[in-house]
Amino acid sequence: MIDCMSNEEVVRQLQQIVATMKRVIDASGELAERVEAIEKRSGDELGMLTSLGGNLQVLAEQLQSRGESDRQLIHDLSERVTVLESKLL
Repeated sequence: MIDCMSNEEVVRQLQQIVATMKRVIDASGELAERVEAIEKRSGDELGMLTSLGGNLQVLAEQLQSRGESDRQLIHDLSERVTVLESKLL
C-alpha cells in the first residue's frame, strides 16, 4: 500500500499518526492525574472515616459506662428509699 503513495502522502500519514499518538499520550497523562487525585481524596476520606469510627467507639464506651453508673445510682437510691420506708413504718 505504501508503494502506491507519494512521499508527501506518506509524510502526511506519518504526521497524522504522530499527532494521534500525542493526543493519546496527553490524554493518558490527564487520566493519570485524575486517578492520582481520586486516590488522594479516597485516602483522605478513609482517614476521616477511620477517625470518626474511633470517636464513635469512644462515645459508645462512655455512654455504656454512664449507663452502668446510672443503674448503680438508681439501685442505691432504691435501697435507701426502702430503708427509710422501713424506719417510718
